[in-house]
This record gives sequence, C-alpha cells and structure tokens, in this order.
Amino acid sequence: MQKKILLIGASGFIGKYLSIYLKKFFSIYELNRNVLKENTRNISCDISKKNELKKKFLKFPKFEYVINLSGQIEKKKSKMQNNMYKGNKNLIQIFKKTEATLIFFSTTLVYGHSKNYSSEKSTLGPNSDYAKIKVKTENLYRKTCKKFLIFRIGNVYDDQLAKKGLLKNLIGAIKNDTTFNVNKLETVRNYIHIKDLIRIVKIIIDSNKINKALNIGHQNISNKKMIKIFEKIFKKKVKNKNLKQSYFLDPNIKINSNLIKNKFNYKFKNKIENSIRLNK
Repeated sequence: MQKKILLIGASGFIGKYLSIYLKKFFSIYELNRNVLKENTRNISCDISKKNELKKKFLKFPKFEYVINLSGQIEKKKSKMQNNMYKGNKNLIQIFKKTEATLIFFSTTLVYGHSKNYSSEKSTLGPNSDYAKIKVKTENLYRKTCKKFLIFRIGNVYDDQLAKKGLLKNLIGAIKNDTTFNVNKLETVRNYIHIKDLIRIVKIIIDSNKINKALNIGHQNISNKKMIKIFEKIFKKKVKNKNLKQSYFLDPNIKINSNLIKNKFNYKFKNKIENSIRLNK
C-alpha cells in the first residue's frame, strides 16, 4: 500500500517538482494557501491559522509524512515569524497524536559565515532574521515533535536557471551585455540541482530515518568562480561590479554533504555547468 504524504507549499518552485516526482511512488495530497478549486487531494489552508488547520485536519487521512516547504524569505520579520515558526508550531500540535513524520525544509544559512566546511555537527551561527527564525523553528521540532526530519537546503536551481537570484542575473548580464552587480566576489555558496534534491528526498523517505538534521547540497562555488564558469561556457567576458559587502550580509556557506553521499549512498547526477550550457 502506498504511503500517504501531505505536501505543504506544493505550488512553489521546489513543491511543483517534488509533487510531480513523488506522485510516481506515493499517494500525494497538496496543501496551499490559495487553491482555485479545492478537493480532497488539493487542499486550501493557511497553516499559520490554527483553527483553520484544525478543521481541515478532521478531513485528513492518516499521513505517513507531512512535508512543509512553506516559509520563504520575506521583507517583514513578523511575516516570516508567522509563516515559519507559528505555522510549524501549529503543524506539530495538530499532528502530535499521529504517527506522521514531519519534514521541515530549513536552510544552509543556519550555519552563518564560516571559512570551513559545515557538517550537521557544526555550530550554528545564523546572521539574517530569516536564518535565525529557521534555527528557532528547528529547535522547536527537536523539543516538541515526536518524529521529524530537518532538511538544510542549499541554493536550488533547474535547467532553465529562471529562478530569481544570482544565476538568473548572470544570464541576463551576459545576454543583455549589462553589468552584473555581485555582493562579494569571494563568497562561496552551495548549489544543488532540483532533480538531485527530489531524488534525495525520496531516498530519505524510503529509509524511514527520523529525528535527524541533514545537509542537502552539492557544489560549493564562489561568486568569482561562478562568473568564470559562465565566461568559459559563453566565451564572453562578464562585466561585473564587486560591491564588497561584508560577510555578515553575504556569508560564506560551504557545505559538507558526506552524510547524504555515504549514509544514503547517493551519487549526484547533475552539475551546474551542464545546466548553464543548456542556456547558451
């Protein structure tokens, strides 16, 4: 019998890919804030509103997993606090008497700036309000949730490189012959292709592991090196301006993903260079 999984935030960038992939193996139910036509598989609900969530819960089947992708970067700290911390607190309370494993999508930004590689055992040192609320929510899961998993995700991209951020901006600068503004050339970021991410999520679900935090990232690439990769592939010089921001604003995030590679025997299949070539 297929496992039943509730996917919260299924309409987002990661959610769309994850939903399509997991439907091949599991019975997927989707929950989003705004649903045009609600039914038993496509549920409309704001998880930060506890009473609304309680009413929906009465109609839920028994889920083996609840995957929460909601809670992205917002301009207002209060809005992030409401969407992330309060929303996850409501989920934990609603599902506490069930056997569901709750999966919280966190961020590699929880480690803060470091010259060294960060593993799951590294000390957390978040800089931004976003990362601090993620850490607070992680701690909430550890203290109050019976069965959980925490996924610390790097920068996720697909072959279109259309997601807002550095990669899209670099493509635009090259194709439009404009200047690319970079916060800090030396900053290292971690990247993972969406296809690797969704495969890893499925493998971890199949493993039935619980109560762990896992780094899910692949390539650690500095902004300077990323520019050189684009220049080599496009055979064109990138006009760039180094804004020389502090590491507090643009932290160095180098991720050690050995736990994923060794414990789950995962071999990454997608490199960022290949996706860039597809946009040439």
